[in-house]
Amino acid sequence: MSYPCSWRLPDPGIYKLNFDAGQVGNLGKGWGAIIRNHIGDIILAATEQGPSFKGPDIEEALVCLFGVKYALESGIKNLIIEGICLSLINSLKKKR
Repeated sequence: MSYPCSWRLPDPGIYKLNFDAGQVGNLGKGWGAIIRNHIGDIILAATEQGPSFKGPDIEEALVCLFGVKYALESGIKNLIIEGICLSLINSLKKKR
């Protein structure tokens, strides 16, 4: 399966959250989240590693929530969420 490799700038006043999660060998999970502004500058970035990888869909949902909370705690409210986990993105679009 291939994914589009282009990233587009958000409109002025809007921020974009990109995130990813993965399994780190037998050690557990690895998360990454980054928030950029309308000119592509990195505003916030965060990573986390920990034990107990719960599966790709669950970890993608957890890192997405981690990124959204981080944005809100930093005062960012106008946020576009962008990730490659299609099942999560579709669920978010349906608001379920």
